[in-house]
Amino acid sequence: MSYKDVTKIPFISCISCISCISCVVLSVMLAWLEVGEAADQVDSPQASHTSPTVLAPTDLTWTERPTGVKVALLHGDPNEPGPFTIRLQYPPGYRKTPHFHPRDAYVTVLSGGYYRGYGTTFDKSKGIQLTPGVFSVNPGGVSHYEWTTKPAVLQVSATGPWETIYVDADGQPLQDEQGTPDNGCE
Repeated sequence: MSYKDVTKIPFISCISCISCISCVVLSVMLAWLEVGEAADQVDSPQASHTSPTVLAPTDLTWTERPTGVKVALLHGDPNEPGPFTIRLQYPPGYRKTPHFHPRDAYVTVLSGGYYRGYGTTFDKSKGIQLTPGVFSVNPGGVSHYEWTTKPAVLQVSATGPWETIYVDADGQPLQDEQGTPDNGCE
């Protein structure tokens, strides 16, 4: 079995007798069938919520956004309703202006020099450094801004559909040329 293979072993018991040999044989046969089905589904991070997903760092597919941030999808789909998990690789010197997300985001800093401040005005003097290993919760609707001093990797879990809404100094949503809020996945 490869690193990504996952197993689910169903528990089957015989009502009339627990030590029934035919029940044991049937359980083993069904378990092997389930192993094959689970292995077929594990290739995609969007595999069914009923199938475990195991991904090594080498399994991740990174997509670079125009901002220079790279995104890897670990589980789910940020564009659809439901839970998802992504990894973000920020370049050194990255800066993101004040914004908020309508739903809570659960963030773990995995590496690098990452900083975050809260409010509707970008002010580094009011920000804090989140060092590797730090976990934080960004409540939905709370404006924040972020920057890096060196490359940083974060893992974010949240509920989709994911939205990033940039705000002005008064906390009012900024809109793009079409009059719709920015909706990026970083």
